[in-house]
Amino acid sequence: MVVIAAIVFFVLFGRAPEMSRPHDLTQVEFYGELDSGAIVQPIVRMVDRDEGSTFLTGERNVVRDGKASRETYRVPLVPGENEAMMADLLRRGVQVVVKERRSALSPFIMNLLFMAGIMAFFYFVMFRRMGGENGPLGFGKSRAKMLNGKEDKRNVTFADVAGIDEAKEEVQEIVEFLKKPDDFRRLGGRIPKGVLLVGPPGTGKTLLARAIAGEAQVPFFAISGSDFEEMFVGVGASRMRDMFA
Repeated sequence: MVVIAAIVFFVLFGRAPEMSRPHDLTQVEFYGELDSGAIVQPIVRMVDRDEGSTFLTGERNVVRDGKASRETYRVPLVPGENEAMMADLLRRGVQVVVKERRSALSPFIMNLLFMAGIMAFFYFVMFRRMGGENGPLGFGKSRAKMLNGKEDKRNVTFADVAGIDEAKEEVQEIVEFLKKPDDFRRLGGRIPKGVLLVGPPGTGKTLLARAIAGEAQVPFFAISGSDFEEMFVGVGASRMRDMFA
């Protein structure tokens, strides 16, 4: 994102002013271009209120390296000679349009707002998608949801699990471990670090795991394996650590 922002900044504030910088002409050069037909009409008489200056500007036809193109020119007008030059151009039948130059701050603000809009776009589209509810700096946080708890009325127990009686008998001892861990520790027993439930989708693995937590009155956290996929190196491990923390 930093690289993209730097590129946008370079385009807006670096190259753009250079490309649009007009070529300064003296009044003698201007009249020579006008007589040769290189000056494109109408001509703009620009009044800059901020700088207190007046100048003529417009486009002229130029030929460089055998290729014809147009470029912007500017002719500074000396105070006291403006009206005389305008009268001379009118006698020649030249069309002159008078405009007042806007403050140079307006383009700067527009470019700044444009750049801020691009950064906001990347913020909400990219970082929000990576971080989910945790925000742009929380994409390393766990997305696990707690379903069971001591005060949760939606607790699932073995009574809600049907058709896998043998599996319920196998995990019954785990419930006793979770309920009375001190009793097992006195006898030298150790709580298993994990139980792997294997089977096709829809056979009740998650329901059985939730029932174990419900019977033992302990929290149950549900999270999908796809949530540990890494968009950046270390994100999966960070989410795993955060979930157990």
